[in-house]
Amino acid sequence: MLANVGLPMVCVTVPTIVLALPLIALVEAAVLRIFCCASFREAWRGAIWANLLSGLLGVPLAWLALVIAQIAGGATRAWGLDTPMDRLAAVTLQAPWLIPYEDDPWCCWCHSISSPLRQNTSCSVTGGVPDMGI
Repeated sequence: MLANVGLPMVCVTVPTIVLALPLIALVEAAVLRIFCCASFREAWRGAIWANLLSGLLGVPLAWLALVIAQIAGGATRAWGLDTPMDRLAAVTLQAPWLIPYEDDPWCCWCHSISSPLRQNTSCSVTGGVPDMGI
């Protein structure tokens, strides 16, 4: 009965962030080392700290803000996917917590479309990471 409640997309996003975090921090540390004339240790420490803050704190906070907006906007139930505009509205406004559309064969694309929408919002929210002293 409760297996049909929808998917909180933060459960899909955060594990991916955790897996990508060391590689992203490594690339950022290399760039910081070159452009900021910092030692690799300082650059790595700053990059990993900034990514931990934005990835593990900022992304869930951005998701929470999007869920609150989704609830406030009335996007808590299935709207139907009859027309292209209905589909666009469903994956855009219901991106933080995808509603299950089991009867529609097009539902497989919902995750692919809603993921960039969430990531863009998360990047906008976490873009102001403070200077880590590098």
